[in-house]
Amino acid sequence: LSGSFSIAPEKENASLFGARIGFAPFELSVSQFSYSRNQVGVFQSEGSGYFGGDLFSGSITTNSTLDIDATKIMAGIDVVNTSIARVGLLAGFDVLSFNQFSFTAGPLNQNVLDNQEVPVPIIGLRGDIAIPGTNISLGAEITGMSMDVDGIEASFFDHDINLSMEIVKNAEVVVGYRTMNIEIDGRIDDVQIQNMDLSMSGPYFGVSVYF
Repeated sequence: LSGSFSIAPEKENASLFGARIGFAPFELSVSQFSYSRNQVGVFQSEGSGYFGGDLFSGSITTNSTLDIDATKIMAGIDVVNTSIARVGLLAGFDVLSFNQFSFTAGPLNQNVLDNQEVPVPIIGLRGDIAIPGTNISLGAEITGMSMDVDGIEASFFDHDINLSMEIVKNAEVVVGYRTMNIEIDGRIDDVQIQNMDLSMSGPYFGVSVYF
């Protein structure tokens, strides 16, 4: 497969879950974000390219499938821990699991990435602050890293800001906004990826239970 493919912006519902355990000032957290979508786009070749082993030139209308999981595993330590605010330093990995990344044009099908993983080391900062006179807190987590290891250049940035409001003892409703950006240039196993730039962002809501 040689050529370029662009995906137009689209909206999709996705799932996110996570858990955190620790004893101040230390903590360990695990979360997973899943995204899956089928979408029509255009596969473009400058000059001549190959699709499904066949030579072509110009452009081909193509169906794309992207199914990806991002599993974040972080260890943290508080540098500020008061009854009003917490600030912590984070370090860990985000494992990008490409369950399926493929293209279909008519009878031709081309898998690009199939059940392949890219572990990206990341560092970051987490903080939250209670709003005085309310049962609402404002939180944020900023993580990311750029790396150049074993012939692959990759960067991953994940920013999250949220509001939490306690509704009953040990339970909160959470609303927030999260943006993720993935850039990959290099070889994943036996697949050469050139200039992949994938961004996902949007609002979310959920329930947090704590003990």
